[in-house]
Amino acid sequence: TIGQDQRIEDTRRYLLQKRCLNLLGACDQLQVTFRPMSDTAKMLGTVLWIEKESQLNINVDTTSNMDNLLLNSDIVLADISSSTVWNETIAFQRPLILYCDPQQTPLMPHFKPDLELACCWCSTEDDFLDALQRLTADGKEYVSELGKVDTSDYLQRYVVHCNDGKSTERVNTFLKEISKKSQFAISKEGFNTTL
Repeated sequence: TIGQDQRIEDTRRYLLQKRCLNLLGACDQLQVTFRPMSDTAKMLGTVLWIEKESQLNINVDTTSNMDNLLLNSDIVLADISSSTVWNETIAFQRPLILYCDPQQTPLMPHFKPDLELACCWCSTEDDFLDALQRLTADGKEYVSELGKVDTSDYLQRYVVHCNDGKSTERVNTFLKEISKKSQFAISKEGFNTTL
């Protein structure tokens, strides 16, 4: 993405989330976890709505480590414009159905085709709802289909940036530079921190 700022609730996103969660929460085949940012969860109308809609099978989780959520998920649905979530999902080799309107979140021109190849990118609300309807109808078959997507080019370009076998060396060099510039010390036993 070109730029990302902290966005508070907007009515359009709230209405889309309600439509999507109504669809997903009514499907007995799915176990749905809604993951808002912990610092905004109490402000989001979606969280309050889920808490009042007891017939929906939706878990709200603001505290679990993102790695654990990804490891325990078969698929990730995202309506967030933060590419960090996209990259983490793809790095964990989880299928991703993404709603990202390029009119609201400008993307670099070279990034768009790569994103299209790495996930099910829905650039309109209708496309996103269609993908979710297919998920509720086809379930595991659709997840399996999305799981076969080759994300290696995307991972190389946008997540690891280089596939030369020297990533450990680069990380080591980076950590040594940080330790010189701050009070962060590296010992042979592991990391010692002094803040």
